[in-house]
Amino acid sequence: MNILLAFFSASAHSLNSISLRLYQTKLQKVPADLRLYQSCYMLLAAVGYLICTGFHLQLDAVGLGLALCYGLDLALTGTLVSVCYLCGPMSVTSVITNACVALPIAVGCIFYQEVMTMPQILGCVLLGITFLLSGLGGKGQINRPEPRWYLLVALAFFANGMGAVLLNIYGRVAGAGERNSFLAVGYAVASVIYLLIHLAEGRKTGKTDLKSFGKPLVLLLVALSAMGGFIGNGLLMGLNTSMPASVLYPMVNGGIGVIVAIVSCTFFRERITAQKLLAILTGLGAIILLNL
Repeated sequence: MNILLAFFSASAHSLNSISLRLYQTKLQKVPADLRLYQSCYMLLAAVGYLICTGFHLQLDAVGLGLALCYGLDLALTGTLVSVCYLCGPMSVTSVITNACVALPIAVGCIFYQEVMTMPQILGCVLLGITFLLSGLGGKGQINRPEPRWYLLVALAFFANGMGAVLLNIYGRVAGAGERNSFLAVGYAVASVIYLLIHLAEGRKTGKTDLKSFGKPLVLLLVALSAMGGFIGNGLLMGLNTSMPASVLYPMVNGGIGVIVAIVSCTFFRERITAQKLLAILTGLGAIILLNL
């Protein structure tokens, strides 16, 4: 059952990334549009978590501090990833940023005495090979990301990993109501940050046309992104107490990387090279080994 829930978490996170990329490539007019989009879906997810708490936040001072940090990390990660999508391939960006499993795994082994089995170790090695294959540049300029992409994707890797660590730490010590409160505050903070960035970018590069932003397709994508974050992180925090981080995070993050890579090659017309195909296959093999 836990494995199935972890798969649902990976699928939900992937839905979030795919919906955002669809908006970015098909509907965005000016840079401020994307920040308003991100602010709206973060707010919608925050409301969902608030409803789950019964409109009663249950956070002590430590929990509130961690939730604020998580909100800042959410906004930073989302901003970095969206820029990476503009200057590099979505498939490679997704796989590398989801290699952040190294951080929560390290926390689980160092602080919680979790022990990895040999198949899981082999799975992590195979997952590392997947990330290496995905990060290697292809032949020809068309396959090469912009130089700034390398720095941005490294920062996104670290930011995404720190978010997973915060989820892992708080998910272990909190009850269901507290976890939902944590996520409600975190997403609300990220929503406010994105709104402030939206207003700042609007002054520099042009304001959002609110009439076009209110189109049914835009609202649908906002709802899908919110649903992806709401379900994905909700399941992830719940699974923290029943699955070791050394299994949970490679499975979820590896699954996200593989799903997004397949979708980006299939629907966003990224060129499918032998190298990318090999990376996807090794990613699938890693996920299988991590569940043995």
